Amino acid sequence: IVVKGDGFVANKDLTVKVNGSEVSANNARTDDYGRFELSFTLGDMPYGNIEITVSDGKQTRSSTEIATITLEPVISVSPKSGTAGTPITVEGKAFPAKATIQISVSETGDKPEITDYPVGTTTTTDKGSFTAVFQLPKLRPGPVEVKVEAVGTGVSKTDTSLRYSEVGAGGRLTFADGATEIGKTKISK
Repeated sequence: IVVKGDGFVANKDLTVKVNGSEVSANNARTDDYGRFELSFTLGDMPYGNIEITVSDGKQTRSSTEIATITLEPVISVSPKSGTAGTPITVEGKAFPAKATIQISVSETGDKPEITDYPVGTTTTTDKGSFTAVFQLPKLRPGPVEVKVEAVGTGVSKTDTSLRYSEVGAGGRLTFADGATEIGKTKISK
């Protein structure tokens, strides 16, 4: 995160806090005119509004004076394809702290047969993160939506990068004489 400011005491070290906890920031010092541009990395934090404060010892300014900063949840799914029984790992960050997480999958595309099929539950840490592994159920070949919901909070996130692939689906054999058959054996000499 990059934070810029002005109107502070010139040539002073700055204290930066996120939600009341001090963080280490690069270039946390004002210039000859009381201006600064500092940066820091925001670690794992739960879903919701955050407040960034900067102080030079005499005055303190807060991000809430100019804007509301809201962390939104993110998820990652791996691997990106599989068949029935494939272990799928879902990682999430910036969900509500200590929330029950419900993970479900849905077929997408034309006329999905399976929607919101529950595949697992877990609980987030006090920083709103989690890692869960579930077995991919039998689905139709194609894209799969993975939905992660923090139960009772209204917070959810979906990912559509997963693809269900069926072993041998759409296979075709070509024989030496150029004939093709599916479901029959053809031998030619």
